Amino acid sequence: MENGTPEEQSHQTDQREAKISDCDLASIADCLRKKSEKDFIDIATAMGMQPFPASVDGAFLPKPPEEMLANKESNKVPFIIGVNNDEFGWISHMVGTKL
Repeated sequence: MENGTPEEQSHQTDQREAKISDCDLASIADCLRKKSEKDFIDIATAMGMQPFPASVDGAFLPKPPEEMLANKESNKVPFIIGVNNDEFGWISHMVGTKL
């Protein structure tokens, strides 16, 4: 494969996660199964995971969301939030991060 392919990037991410989580890459699945919920939050935070970054386009999203929320520049509308069983629950802690 050529340099910079998804497989290479994925392997680099795996190596970084193994180092941060203090796991051996060869047995990372078994090692991660023994980690606590807090460990996973710490690992995700250290990895700097931001799976769905916002695209500021000047129209629909005129400013970075962090700035708009800090300045209370949003519409107040009722909403429901949640996750399906086993679907992105591991990143839900990022939804409530303090700005």
